[in-house]
Amino acid sequence: MGAYAYVADADSGLQIIDIDPLESAYIVKSVSTPGGAQGVAVLGAYAYIADGESGLQIIDIYPPESAHIINSVDTLDAAYRLALSGGYAYVADGGSGLQIVDIGVPESAYVVNTVDMAGTARGVVVSGGYAYVADGSPGLRIVDIGVPESAYIVKSVDTGSAKGVAVSGGYAYIADGKYGLQIIDIDPPGSAFIVESINTPSFARGVAVSDNYAYIAGYSFGLRIIKLW
Repeated sequence: MGAYAYVADADSGLQIIDIDPLESAYIVKSVSTPGGAQGVAVLGAYAYIADGESGLQIIDIYPPESAHIINSVDTLDAAYRLALSGGYAYVADGGSGLQIVDIGVPESAYVVNTVDMAGTARGVVVSGGYAYVADGSPGLRIVDIGVPESAYIVKSVDTGSAKGVAVSGGYAYIADGKYGLQIIDIDPPGSAFIVESINTPSFARGVAVSDNYAYIAGYSFGLRIIKLW
């Protein structure tokens, strides 16, 4: 399918960009979505869009030039981010918590479980049979998804204002609003606890981890790179 970037572009929907070569990258297709595209994940010939108040949008991206929506799944509130694992989409769905969607047949995807949470779910990653949800003011929620249809919370860690989450090497990293970066030992998940807090100049909104570095996206300070170990 070549080399493409798939960008969740808010009111402009999904942007598909040919990035081969990088120096000549260009948009090959724009797919309008009914909500505001907040997050995207790609698996095989499909892109899955967390589309705000319009829930989960499933887009056939083969070929990219003819990409089009094939299914929409109502996730009850506002879909902010999602993660894919084992034939399921895990959607951080604002006030409706974590929505688990069976995507085994994308054209007939449906919600199989809702895990209620006290906050506003804005970020989610899946690792090792658990979903890690950034749930706003209550902080991090760790959900056992071994059986998606009966998933349940195994641990809550109060971080302050969790907006984004990444998992790497036995730790969860939380972009925690005005509280900066929170590092949580999640080995084992049921006994998770905060091991370090690192201040950032302003509101930490998103986080990614690679090698020994955390990359923090902020509202006013742009990108902050933190050496972890």
